[in-house]
Amino acid sequence: MAHRIYIYNIDSETHQTHSGYLGEWNYVIPDLLFPLLSANPKTKGKALYFDKVEGVNRLSLFYDLLTETYQLQDNKSFSDAVSLMFEFLFDLPYDTFYVDASDVYTMNEEKPKEQAKQWVEEIIEKWALYEGAIENQDLSQLDSIITASGYESFLDALQHDWVNFGLGYWEETVVKQSRSVVFNEGNLQGLKDKNGKILAPALYNVIYAFSEVYIAVVEQGGKYGYITDQGRLIVPPQYENAFDAYSVHDTKVGIVCVGEKTGLLNLDTQQWAIAPEYDEVEQLYDQYYNVLQNGQYQVVDYKGKNIVTEASVFPFDLDYPIKFFTKQEGTAKCKYYTLTGQFLGEFPEDVLEELPLDCYWIKPNKYQKKSSVINPKGQTILEDIDQMLVFSNYTSFAFKTNKQWKLFDCKTQTLRLTNQSINKIHAKYLCNYMPDVYVIQTNKGCGLYQAATDCWLIEPHEEHSKIEHLNCEYLLVFQKQGMRYYNSETHYLSEVYTYISQPLDHYTQRACLFKDTVMYYLDYEGHCLEIDKAQMGMLYEQRYNIRGTDLSFFTSFYEAWVTRMGAGYEECFDSDTLYHRGIAARDREEWEEVVRYFTIGATRKDPRMQYELGFILTDENQWTDIPKGIEYLESAAKLDYADAWNTIGYLYQNAIGYAYDFEAMIQAYEKAVELGCVWANQNLGDLYFYGQHVVQDYDKALSYYLLSEKYYGSYAQNLIEIYYQRSEFDQVLKYLKRNKYQPYIHIYYGILYDHGYGVKSSEKKAVAHYEQALAHSSYFYAVERLVYYYKEHPKFENAEDYQRILAYAEANEIEVK
Repeated sequence: MAHRIYIYNIDSETHQTHSGYLGEWNYVIPDLLFPLLSANPKTKGKALYFDKVEGVNRLSLFYDLLTETYQLQDNKSFSDAVSLMFEFLFDLPYDTFYVDASDVYTMNEEKPKEQAKQWVEEIIEKWALYEGAIENQDLSQLDSIITASGYESFLDALQHDWVNFGLGYWEETVVKQSRSVVFNEGNLQGLKDKNGKILAPALYNVIYAFSEVYIAVVEQGGKYGYITDQGRLIVPPQYENAFDAYSVHDTKVGIVCVGEKTGLLNLDTQQWAIAPEYDEVEQLYDQYYNVLQNGQYQVVDYKGKNIVTEASVFPFDLDYPIKFFTKQEGTAKCKYYTLTGQFLGEFPEDVLEELPLDCYWIKPNKYQKKSSVINPKGQTILEDIDQMLVFSNYTSFAFKTNKQWKLFDCKTQTLRLTNQSINKIHAKYLCNYMPDVYVIQTNKGCGLYQAATDCWLIEPHEEHSKIEHLNCEYLLVFQKQGMRYYNSETHYLSEVYTYISQPLDHYTQRACLFKDTVMYYLDYEGHCLEIDKAQMGMLYEQRYNIRGTDLSFFTSFYEAWVTRMGAGYEECFDSDTLYHRGIAARDREEWEEVVRYFTIGATRKDPRMQYELGFILTDENQWTDIPKGIEYLESAAKLDYADAWNTIGYLYQNAIGYAYDFEAMIQAYEKAVELGCVWANQNLGDLYFYGQHVVQDYDKALSYYLLSEKYYGSYAQNLIEIYYQRSEFDQVLKYLKRNKYQPYIHIYYGILYDHGYGVKSSEKKAVAHYEQALAHSSYFYAVERLVYYYKEHPKFENAEDYQRILAYAEANEIEVK
């Protein structure tokens, strides 16, 4: 059973919760969303709280980096999913994220409060790594983080089917649903939707926070009932007390008090699930409840059925996942019961562990020196055990007694291999793919045995020196000379190979096989296929998917292959490998390699490499050959390569290789837009923003910028300026927050705080931002305002600062009046 964390959006002051939990995640905060839950982390007891506004801003910056690194600007699936996710996050009504990790805390014996504190420390340390990557625009700084999560890269994580670029981490119904909020009218409260429509009139003294099933407790005149987030009163206020609603096996329930007695109310039917005849009713686990009556505890289920009828003066507790226990007076032993109420016996705490098919392992304790095993009825079936090997999904287990390993099958309640001497035994990684299978070392050699069927899958043999798990259903059999693989599904044992390694390409391969100078791979269907020379470059690029001896062997094999191929071996590579090598060489600024790779690809009429080569040849560098570059660009454009059209538009715009031609420029940019190049939208926007070759028109510039707004490109400053000129200060603030690490934001913040545009006026903040603005650039207006503040303003007048600003103005040739 996976342990989960639950994410909520709450009001930090009233603790009002928005629409139940927003997401349910396994164990940890996903690496893709980590920046969201990194802002101002705080703990209160075992609860974790994070600043929502700053968290969304941080996530936005991180997604900017992802977009730029993987060039996802033209990926419609990515942009649609990410836009919807950020719209959902920006619209969340409350200022705080609350994380409930109670389920995860049960995995550790340390107190939940201490675990929460440690988690905050880890989050702060981890955010420092993310912050560095964002500031340096270098996603590779986080490679160790994402690979530790089982992904090859952040792109691999984004493209994982259910992740849906990050949107899949959120509850679909919450993302799409309309929300309701509590409003006050005098001393009473009611509900309205996000558009202000009244869902429930203000009739209640208090409407408490909505639970995960979208039901809240309401109080009216000292009585309590329940209301849905759509304003439907499902239980009128009539009870002395009521507690948060929740779901048990798809049934909505709530614990309520009638007079001095307590029961469990089925909120779907308004019938009693547990009659109100108990002094206490408390959920113990899932469908099970502790009930107290006349000083005695029992266990009942959510339908009122008695589970443990034997009463105890101590409440029952759960020994996760399938045992109840209760303490006893005068002894350290507790009474243990199964979830069906079967009495197992009396044992100290934490010594009872589940074995297959309802058997139990009694660990050594002060009442017994060695381990023992009991059956589902609590009867002892094995004793004097020194060591146990237990694996999930097995119906058997191994144990060592009197220096001998033995196998016990829980299904038949019998020992296996009683006529064999077992020297060593293990099932490392096998348990995930091959139930009840063990690697066993006997006097005859190493073999593979299945306990459930009592048969050898690979007979012990002196030639078999070792058997290990290889990948999924495949095992690796080490011979004295060479290696073999074994398919556990087909029971096929292969011929001998020189070497067998882990797969280089996890998407197509199960294993790589080497025999002399020939390389093969096993595909997902189990076919053994020879590696073509065109694949060698791609596989070499993926070499770091393997490690250790596998990596050393493959590297030596590849180097020997290069020697055999001779000069020009790169011409064997497939076009994707050539392209990626060319891009990598470009990033390293190794231009001779860049031109060599892209020239091979351009000769093959690959539009990507035609474009890259054309871009290089039309730029100012040692390779400049504008006519040849245009030839490559036009060839790529004929193949509908969007970036080629965008570059052709730029060349027309700047009369590079072409005579300036306004119509041709516009047609090229529009063709690029049609083919999905968002940078062409930016280029068109820049024309109208700066008034280049056209009359300056902020409205037209804005329309083009907004077509690619989701990519948060370099035009963000231009968007801010347009909205500022239009006095749309809410939009100015929106983009300032999204671009908080950009130095240009300070001049705008200074003006906004100076004049109270969209924010509460603050002269102190205005001065601070003006000073920060001048640290990055020489803004005339910032100088002018600081001269005023330091010379004339009664609060900020300062002769030394005034002279400092005058000196700055003179050094930067800014005329001060």
